[in-house]
Amino acid sequence: QCFEVVIVPGSNLEGKTTVFQDALGKNKLRVDINQGTPPYSVLINHRAVAQYHDATFTIDVAHGDAVEVVSGKACEGLLKTKVHLDQKVLISQNPTKGNVELLLG
Repeated sequence: QCFEVVIVPGSNLEGKTTVFQDALGKNKLRVDINQGTPPYSVLINHRAVAQYHDATFTIDVAHGDAVEVVSGKACEGLLKTKVHLDQKVLISQNPTKGNVELLLG
């Protein structure tokens, strides 16, 4: 007697994050999950803060926060982002005498 087993690879947690300020000036992070299994657990700076069943949600954040979103299945991985609120870009010495390489990320 023979058996055939097919193991299909699982899906990965996929989504995007957007930092913005609400009407009251509070810093928020919008999370839009494109693929993954609810519930979605949110950790800020390695501390569990919330759990969501909807694929889109918003959380309060501060500059420098490390945000992780984990799906209901550990094998799907996680979605990570670091919150950067300071939008200033300073280059010194200005003017320069050569090429300047600028990396934003």
